[in-house]
Amino acid sequence: MTALALSVNGLRVNNLRFADDIDLLETDRDTLQENLELLKEDSEKAGLKINIGKTKTMVFGKESLANKVEIDGMQIDNVNEFVYLGSILTWDNDCSKEIKRRLDKAMGAMAGFTTIWKSRHVSIQVKLKLLYVYVQRAAIR
Repeated sequence: MTALALSVNGLRVNNLRFADDIDLLETDRDTLQENLELLKEDSEKAGLKINIGKTKTMVFGKESLANKVEIDGMQIDNVNEFVYLGSILTWDNDCSKEIKRRLDKAMGAMAGFTTIWKSRHVSIQVKLKLLYVYVQRAAIR
């Protein structure tokens, strides 16, 4: 869970959902707490339970939350960064860790082509085509 105001085409968005991940987005701690309680109640009606151990808060623009959010009397940890849908998000919107992570993944994948790059049986044209296709594909992701 994060604390943030988000507007899409003038429509206020206060949650993001993907599979079993739900991010609550709010501009203040009290509204976040209220929406978390509503989420808990609605989840329980559907037979689901919030995993308190995996639930975290993060405040964009601040390193910490003055008063922590709670579920069933248990305080939720506040974090400085977390991974959401495969990307690292940080409290200060620092993209350097995410860029480094992606470069490391690309370097690892390219290392898998070492035998092709060194092969005398594969023409330079084929190698260039492979490189172009790989870079194009990586850019789309």
